[in-house]
Amino acid sequence: MSSREQLIQRQRLLKEVDQVPNFAVGAIFALAYLLNVLVRFVVFLRRSDASISVDATHSSISAAELADDLAGCVDGGPVDLSINPDYMAGFGS
Repeated sequence: MSSREQLIQRQRLLKEVDQVPNFAVGAIFALAYLLNVLVRFVVFLRRSDASISVDATHSSISAAELADDLAGCVDGGPVDLSINPDYMAGFGS
């Protein structure tokens, strides 16, 4: 494929991407994120040290401790969901 044909193909693709509604783009990014989390979870389960045993001599492990490596893995999102007043409406009542 010549460089001119590649340029024409890129321009066509860009026009098609511009026609995708914003909500669809957001949904695609959300699905990509969830797929990434799923893949990381499967990799975690397949590791040899993935089995976690808790007995009477050890304190229980929190979900936050298990997901510690996932903290901060999303770029560009809100720092905290509490910045959205609609999300927090009625919280604590």
